[in-house]
Amino acid sequence: MRGFFLHILTGAQLWCRCAWFKVEHWSSYSGGLAVVWAILAGVGVAWGGEPRSVPLRLASNEIGARVDGGLVCPLELPDKPGQCIWVPSSPQQWLEADRLDFSLMWPPDGPEGAQVLVWLIDRDDHWYQHLLPATLKEGKNDFKVALTPLSILWEGVGHAAPWNYRTRLNPKVAGVRVFGNTPFTGECVVLSAQLVTTITNRPPPVITNLRPNAAEVSRGALYELRFDLPDRYADPYNPGVIDVSATFVLPDGTTMVTGGFYYQEFYRVIDAVEERAEPQGRPEWRVRYAPPTGGVYRVTVKATDSWGTAESAPLTFTVRETPPVVPFIKVSKKDPRYFETETGEFFYPLGHNIRSPFDTRMDDQFPWRFRHPAGSSAYHNYFTNMERAGENFVEIWMCAWSLGIEWSSVIRGYHGAGDYNLGNAWELDRVFEWARQAGIRVNLVLNNHGRVSSWLDQEWQDHPYNTKRGGWCDDVMEYFSDSRSLEMTKRLHQYIVARWGWDATVFTWELFSEIDLTGSKSDQRNHYREPVVEWHKIIGDHLRAIDPYKRPVCTHVSNHFPQQNPDLCKIPQLDHCAVDAYHSGAPHQIANEVVGTANFNNPFGKPVLITEFGGSPMAAGAEHLRQELHAALWAATAVPLAGAPLFWWWHVIEEEGLYPVYKAVSRFMAGVDKRDPQMVLVKPQLKISDQPGKPPQPPVEVICSASAEQALGWLWTRRGFEGVRSAPESGTRVSLLIYNLVVELSGMIPDAPYSIEIVETITGQTVKRFDLRAKEGKLVFLLPPFERDCAFKVSKR
Repeated sequence: MRGFFLHILTGAQLWCRCAWFKVEHWSSYSGGLAVVWAILAGVGVAWGGEPRSVPLRLASNEIGARVDGGLVCPLELPDKPGQCIWVPSSPQQWLEADRLDFSLMWPPDGPEGAQVLVWLIDRDDHWYQHLLPATLKEGKNDFKVALTPLSILWEGVGHAAPWNYRTRLNPKVAGVRVFGNTPFTGECVVLSAQLVTTITNRPPPVITNLRPNAAEVSRGALYELRFDLPDRYADPYNPGVIDVSATFVLPDGTTMVTGGFYYQEFYRVIDAVEERAEPQGRPEWRVRYAPPTGGVYRVTVKATDSWGTAESAPLTFTVRETPPVVPFIKVSKKDPRYFETETGEFFYPLGHNIRSPFDTRMDDQFPWRFRHPAGSSAYHNYFTNMERAGENFVEIWMCAWSLGIEWSSVIRGYHGAGDYNLGNAWELDRVFEWARQAGIRVNLVLNNHGRVSSWLDQEWQDHPYNTKRGGWCDDVMEYFSDSRSLEMTKRLHQYIVARWGWDATVFTWELFSEIDLTGSKSDQRNHYREPVVEWHKIIGDHLRAIDPYKRPVCTHVSNHFPQQNPDLCKIPQLDHCAVDAYHSGAPHQIANEVVGTANFNNPFGKPVLITEFGGSPMAAGAEHLRQELHAALWAATAVPLAGAPLFWWWHVIEEEGLYPVYKAVSRFMAGVDKRDPQMVLVKPQLKISDQPGKPPQPPVEVICSASAEQALGWLWTRRGFEGVRSAPESGTRVSLLIYNLVVELSGMIPDAPYSIEIVETITGQTVKRFDLRAKEGKLVFLLPPFERDCAFKVSKR
């Protein structure tokens, strides 16, 4: 019989033969939640004193009819069960209540053996039901249904998330259904229903089921604690409601404190329509930590809420004294234009931008194939290909449509300000795991410009801080200045750092992409406005304070380097600069952008990264992008730029097979260490060996950085990047090959020995290697013939 009940609850039958309990809405904000339901009964619940009840209001539809004291529900058993629906009132009432009481009048001729099933659909459309064991008797039947978080009588249907406290947070609808196997046509009457609170006091919290992932880990590996707290927090992301932390005592006696976070397990579903994450298991709490040194550690977990404080007994664990599994990246102390690992190795970011798994603009710009919108599992394939190509760096956005955790409920899985999308958080866990396995560091973008823009790519209309979506900001600029906005941003960052701060895979926190495009004015100068600059100081200081690993913090500007605000670039809260390098004209123009970006930013004494480029902001032809990608990556090797520019059109890399470009640059950069404060842009002399006074034809340009110790150079011809190739024309052959080209590099140590490598740029292979002494401080060497470009490396022996 029970299986019969479950079967008929599926599909469209859910909504037939319904009577409604209505609700009214109002937009507000309370306790970090963006949407609050109106309290229909006007009865508050106070802790202490007598139990309180809140009646649920009845309203009829075209099927049910009102009678004095109740609602008539037609019955046509067994095929069409009677149903009464409550549309919930206040979330606080549903959360505080521990019991649902209702009464039902069963007719004298009603069949024996009929039962009542209570059901609820939560805010994420998950169905829960509770089949009441008692059978209906003639006359009035009173029911008391437990709503407590640990009730085992409520079961989920079509999903794997157990009943818990937050199931009742803003439920969409709830009700009862009457079932029976005996044929019967008639009606019953639902007399009343109310939410009842009998628990009038709470004890202090208790930390239970504390368990580590391991008793021994390697240095820098994940040490994770899982544990339970009382399931009674509507807003577990608010430290003012429940504050959880762990104190680690290191082998030398110093301490590190990291925050705990609320966690829900999920599993991935991929079908013909979509990819999504579905919850499974009860929510729990976790602490994540990456031990920085070897030895024996001690850790204590602490939890504080309004009823008291709990502290766990200390746990000990051992850390093997090994090199860090994944070392954190820092700004170089030796040469602050570059990055290095915490263990002192040079780190040169080489990769491309994969903002999100899918970009709809690809279909606009390159409509030559069908592209199914990909979910976050696509990152696994991306990272596998990147690893094979020698890439080690990627940019990923926490945006509303992919991997963000805070947004308004206009998108499934989001629930407003301060109420985080744990499905996307679980997805981001997986993305970081795949990146870690592939040796790829992530430039994590916390805000894309559209979130806080009302004029370009505008998403502000749906931002959870916007009053129109239940927030408190009437104007978009209040995001940067309003005290509540600042507090909620800090709270969001606390969760992000607690959950992912341990992972050195996260290379940097990027506060904004294209900050100049935020706000309400289309002058692209929002990053010059004082509230925006001040916001970066406040939030930058906060991130530094809460991130125990002190990874770099940056913000990003659109278009290209002239768009940057020098005053913003200089503030100490930003560790490095990030900027676009879009341009018009031929592919080789990117070389000028690379050089210009370095020249503009090097005086700030910080690294600079180009994190977007690829034609104009609206792309270019596929061949143009192929040529530009090559030029950008090779130009950057010879420029005081902290890393290789990040190509924007990641689908083009996949579809056009452009990974070999990265493999070639990776080979070239192997063993290179650009950290040398004396290494600056220079201009080597170029000449033809047998005609010293004649310039090469076609003209050859060179970009070179050099010091007395080393040099990196890239030579190229404009015609080689303008689609011109050696080809027969009118019976003659036009050759672009450059013969007998000599490079003269000054400023070297007189008579010192140097090793020189000439590299072919298609594969990155060395085609010529030789040793040479600097006569009178000059290195003069002959290049092998080349057509479009070539590169060289010089190092003092």
